[in-house]
Amino acid sequence: MESLRLAEPCARYAQQIEEYRLEFLQTGSSMDGTSSLRRFERAGDWLDWVTLAAKAQTCPLHWVPDQQYLCIRAQDDRLVGMADLRLAVNEKILLYYGQIGYSIRPGERGKGYGDRQLKLVLEAARARGMDRVLLTCKSGNRASARLIQKNGGALENTVTDPETGDVMERYWIAL
Repeated sequence: MESLRLAEPCARYAQQIEEYRLEFLQTGSSMDGTSSLRRFERAGDWLDWVTLAAKAQTCPLHWVPDQQYLCIRAQDDRLVGMADLRLAVNEKILLYYGQIGYSIRPGERGKGYGDRQLKLVLEAARARGMDRVLLTCKSGNRASARLIQKNGGALENTVTDPETGDVMERYWIAL
């Protein structure tokens, strides 16, 4: 089984970050857990953004501080996934978005990376003193729901996001 590790976003991975973004755009996939990467053509601009988003004093209005992670495959130093750990909650996070967002690049799906990446992020949350986290997924996203449940997620309820109309399943994972 290939080893994965979490890394903080940095210039070393700039080219891979841009390629990651393009792969999602080309396949029409949702870039969950990427701290708005979709908006940034240049990785350097996105790296500046995630640096600001990590601190309460500089995170954007209506956001909460978060820690962005790159999920790196150890054998070849390849960026295979991204995850976002939100370090606080507001109403939207508590109701619709959850405390962890994540994605695996389309060309690397189906290899078990999502499960291993989520386990690493749950360990990071535990190391930050969190005792439980909320994860959400769109109703009907069976792959995400199975991943959450496999990692101890207990369904609390479903809610409808009034801005998007999406029905979201809300799961709690005890750490």
